[in-house]
Amino acid sequence: MAGLHETLGEREKNRERIQRDAPDLFTAFSGLIASNMKPGALDRRQKELIGVAGSVITRCEPCLAHHIRDAFTAGAGRQEIIEAASVGVNFGGAPSFVFVYSVLMGFLEEAEGGKEPG
Repeated sequence: MAGLHETLGEREKNRERIQRDAPDLFTAFSGLIASNMKPGALDRRQKELIGVAGSVITRCEPCLAHHIRDAFTAGAGRQEIIEAASVGVNFGGAPSFVFVYSVLMGFLEEAEGGKEPG
């Protein structure tokens, strides 16, 4: 398993590739994301926590790395991120639970500046 920073770096490289090779797709999807993530009835922190839950449900490592980083940046704490992930497990079942302890916990340690497990 790649760590948080490695996953974010790969995500950025792949984002640049899709922006170059499929600019219409990139622009359209980026616009949707920007529209959905701007503050409204929910603030950015709340939306990033929803992103954590969705990432757990779909077991998307790059998505999880992105939303953990942005949730911390938006002011979320470790326990809020874990609770959001727990809600994701409600919908994703056992595979999402395994994803939480296999991926999320290591990403959290790295995001908080702790030593990455194993």
